[in-house]
Amino acid sequence: MYPTSNIIDKQAFIQYISEFVTPQRRQVIDHVLSQRTDYITLGLENVFHTQNASALIRTAECLGIQDVHIIEDTVKYKLNKGISKGAQQWMNTTYHNTKGENNDQLNAKHCMQNLKSKGYAIVATLPSSDAISMYDIPLDRPLAFFFGTEKEGLSKSVIEEVDHKMTIPMVGTTESLNVSVAAGIILHYFSNKIKESGLEWSLSEERKVDIRMKWLLDAVSNADTHIRHYCNNQPN
Repeated sequence: MYPTSNIIDKQAFIQYISEFVTPQRRQVIDHVLSQRTDYITLGLENVFHTQNASALIRTAECLGIQDVHIIEDTVKYKLNKGISKGAQQWMNTTYHNTKGENNDQLNAKHCMQNLKSKGYAIVATLPSSDAISMYDIPLDRPLAFFFGTEKEGLSKSVIEEVDHKMTIPMVGTTESLNVSVAAGIILHYFSNKIKESGLEWSLSEERKVDIRMKWLLDAVSNADTHIRHYCNNQPN
């Protein structure tokens, strides 16, 4: 995290720091940012296979999803850089890992309560008789898709709070998909669906400013030095 709290005029700083970034890199940043969304977000609960967790992050980033929430109760998230391919550097990751009594319930509940307070509907893929097809999930609210451990799936504390229990329609004899494959299918379908819907799916201008500033700082050497130089040369 860069010490940007003293930067009052973010747009002016973006113009300043852009001079130290190649035109090609600025073009990539502008294009990627224009396709970013927080109408869909991703929640990972105790996904312990590093290759699956990293593949989930990479898939989400490739599909333009900006935010991911990682719940670490019994399992600490470990990044597999060979699989993630640097995707996490382009995303906003929030960790929910408060330790203490019943933390295995509280971390998940706090995460979901926070998302619900922002208007998200919690969606979980579950082998349940009352689950509905992914094609029938409404888009009237932003969607937070939760994925759990490879063996046990999502915890009871998550399942109790979901707004939609969802299934992926399948026609084979195998009853389930690998978690990273399931996530890829779901995120690809819904990322396209929201863009076809006419909804306001793109990031707010305020969020775009903050993310653009971070990505530009990531692209330069000695970012902290540039920030200090800029702040020290601003009029009082």
